[in-house]
Amino acid sequence: MSKYHPHNLTQAGLLIALGILIPFVTGHAFGVQGTVLLPMHFTVLLAGFLLGPFWGAVIGVLTPLISSVLTGMPPAFPMLPLMIGELGTYGWATGHFWNRGWGLLPALVASMVLGRLVRVLLVSGLFLFNGKALGLLLFVFILQGLPGIVLQLLILPRVLRALGLAQAGKTAPAANTNTNVPTKEQIGENIMKENHTQNQALEALIQSEMHKIVHEGQSIAILQDGQVVFTDTAKGVMPLLKVLRAQPELLKGAVAVDKIVGKAAAMLFTLGGVKEVHTYIISTAGKEYLEKHHIPVFFQTEIAMIENRMKTGICPFEKSVMDTEDPAEAQQLLAATAARLMSGKRPAAPQEQIQAEAK
Repeated sequence: MSKYHPHNLTQAGLLIALGILIPFVTGHAFGVQGTVLLPMHFTVLLAGFLLGPFWGAVIGVLTPLISSVLTGMPPAFPMLPLMIGELGTYGWATGHFWNRGWGLLPALVASMVLGRLVRVLLVSGLFLFNGKALGLLLFVFILQGLPGIVLQLLILPRVLRALGLAQAGKTAPAANTNTNVPTKEQIGENIMKENHTQNQALEALIQSEMHKIVHEGQSIAILQDGQVVFTDTAKGVMPLLKVLRAQPELLKGAVAVDKIVGKAAAMLFTLGGVKEVHTYIISTAGKEYLEKHHIPVFFQTEIAMIENRMKTGICPFEKSVMDTEDPAEAQQLLAATAARLMSGKRPAAPQEQIQAEAK
């Protein structure tokens, strides 16, 4: 999914608002200093887990900045630059460690440590403290915020697990027991509500499958009518070649969730007739091919090209379809490349090279 997807923007705005509101309420209602309960830290740490490192960092930077402008807290100097650095690191780090497969608690603890180290380094830069003073300062930061740290370690994993369970276990709306014949307006409203519920369920399913792809070794999932109809753990385009050969009907009008999409996969998705593609990483050529064929694509990261496993050049599957725009021809070329790679044979050398080697 693109970083700038409206869903991300909405969640980011909500988390920033909560990050400003919660410290304001705890400070005024209970008279507890922010340095003790660390209320602004909660939403920023949460943001990285929910939206990834990019939005986590953005929320970590904007929350204290907007709060300082609107409420005067934190003060513009020296607290604001320190909190921007610390919270920006929290948001980025939780998303980064989580995306790399760390568990909830390890990712949370590592992020909290890293954020405080950044704060200490910023203090050093602003006030030119020596090493011994910085060590003492780090200890003071931890000791002063210990109640907030404990609350974060207790509450945030539970909140995140609860959100995950809520997404995976959405219940269907209760049946309508009204025996009266609905009006056209009521029918329209019911259809809109049903579509909204279906869209929410589909989005939750896509996120669930993407989590399996990023963290659990799955490589692809094909969704039809809100159900997972195909998954695989094989690398590259092998799963797509398999399903096109054996069950091509699974791709028609389907939602595809993949780990990495290059031009090769994009051409096979187009050939199969998928209606949209969700991927963690996409190559520029893959994105352009899908867009050219009017297939919506949602992604996290765009790269210039997909490399081979030795990181010495372009992926052989990508190389095999560089000079074609025909998806049917691409399927044949990719099948031939797959057969060659599985047999361990190298591609035939050019005639000039053969003649040179013969001499």
